Amino acid sequence: MRPRVGEPLRLGPGGQRDGEPPGYEEDIEESEENTDPATEADMDGLEATVEEYLGFVAEVLDRLERSLASDALSLWAGFCAFCEECVGVEAQKVAAVVLEPVAGRIEDLEVRAKRLGLEADPETVEEIREGLAQSWRGVEERGV
Repeated sequence: MRPRVGEPLRLGPGGQRDGEPPGYEEDIEESEENTDPATEADMDGLEATVEEYLGFVAEVLDRLERSLASDALSLWAGFCAFCEECVGVEAQKVAAVVLEPVAGRIEDLEVRAKRLGLEADPETVEEIREGLAQSWRGVEERGV
């Protein structure tokens, strides 16, 4: 039971807080003397389970980071190819004007991709380049 704000902390007969199991006393020596082996075994088991799941979560997050960065890199590479082929201006310059709020993130993406050893997916790059080029041709045909 937790004391209310302003109430004094009450300790049980073994020096532990009321409601706390033995082995959790304020005094470290007394705590070690009163440690319950079953509780310690349970705590060790819980700790091992937590460590196992933390490793799993880290692995999942790594795969997610790689997947998202790879997709973003492929989109950026497709945009770069489109800018080079159709616009005749470097993609970074176009991004600085048109995509100004996210332009800084592009550099972060390139650094992350290099750190992770990622390369753009050629098929996705071509799909993006062709889709943008097709839209560009439509705009040019309309005389916009």
